[in-house]
Amino acid sequence: PSGSWFAAIGDTEDGEIDIWQADGELKQKIQPHFPNTCLTPSVDSHFLVVGGVNGEVRAYDVSTGEAVGDFVGHKAAITDLAFSRDGRNLITGSSAPPGAEGKDFTFRLWDVATRKEVHRFDNHSEAISKLVPAAGSVAAISSASLRIWDSTSGKVRKEIPLEGPPVALALNNSGNTL
Repeated sequence: PSGSWFAAIGDTEDGEIDIWQADGELKQKIQPHFPNTCLTPSVDSHFLVVGGVNGEVRAYDVSTGEAVGDFVGHKAAITDLAFSRDGRNLITGSSAPPGAEGKDFTFRLWDVATRKEVHRFDNHSEAISKLVPAAGSVAAISSASLRIWDSTSGKVRKEIPLEGPPVALALNNSGNTL
């Protein structure tokens, strides 16, 4: 949930997304026209950003259902999307199924206002399954490790090996503990 609405991805080829009000009434239908993999609301709940199977990242106005812009750069399926706490940046993660063409084990930091890439983080050798932004950092988790990156320099601050596949990653409300 975000604000007063929920979004649900449909299991359709065109990736239809339903936006539901908190009371259960259908508010909007969005037609991305591409199979999608994930979505995230903007911090102010006015926009919904959708990731697709071929690297598409597109923002939609929730009130109209209209596309308002693309974040272009990924070459493979988007695995996660997250806004920074202040809403000024979007973080997008990518991967590809084993054996697929166009592997892209990167995540990218975008300026939301311009939709321009601010930084590309590309030292992952595996699919990124979850991204969590924090003040000056981004935590990225894959099947083998949790890496905490400096969001300005793009350097790894800490790498923590994992003994098994991760299930979840979250940041506390004060933004200082993973």
